[in-house]
Amino acid sequence: MSLSLDLTMLPGSSYLPRPEFFAPGNNPGDERRGAWDILGTYYPSIGIIVLYEDEIMKSARNISPQKPERVYPVIRELVRLHEHAHAYIHTSVINMHDKWKPVKPGWFDRLPIDVSESLAEYVVVTLLESSSVYNSWLNVFFYVDYKTPPYYQKWKRARNLTRDTFCISPIVGFCRTGTWNDWDDFYNILSDEKGHINDLAVMHRMTQ
Repeated sequence: MSLSLDLTMLPGSSYLPRPEFFAPGNNPGDERRGAWDILGTYYPSIGIIVLYEDEIMKSARNISPQKPERVYPVIRELVRLHEHAHAYIHTSVINMHDKWKPVKPGWFDRLPIDVSESLAEYVVVTLLESSSVYNSWLNVFFYVDYKTPPYYQKWKRARNLTRDTFCISPIVGFCRTGTWNDWDDFYNILSDEKGHINDLAVMHRMTQ
């Protein structure tokens, strides 16, 4: 399974997947985080992704106590996709338009957590919904996602986040242009740019 490789084919951008490492035991990070970032972590300072196998298996047992081995590979791939979504937001090369100002150094480190996590979830769900093969995994995604804090899920109320793969790179490109106070600040300005984002999505669709 290589769903995270779909990030390399998103229109209007290019992405080189980050190296992955697999660790037994628990994620040593902050346990207050949501399920996805307990099961795996993206380390932007060194550009790697770590998956915590024991935590993923524990989640699989919670979902399917009798046969966790059936759901384990699905959860593992969803965790990979979530962490690669963070890496895509951080490192992908976006075909930016002159209308938007250049990216400021250190912008990713300054992203509020509700922007970072909600945008990563938006990318994941958009890819799942767009795939005839993987959209059946949405039930597993939402089962695990139910345990995440509310700041992971603010994208669900964002009507101007069109869930279309052609919109992902323009929205990520736009995210890089400002210093946001929180999700509401980001989303309010995003609403003003909806027309331009849709124009870029149409252009990407025509050049595919």
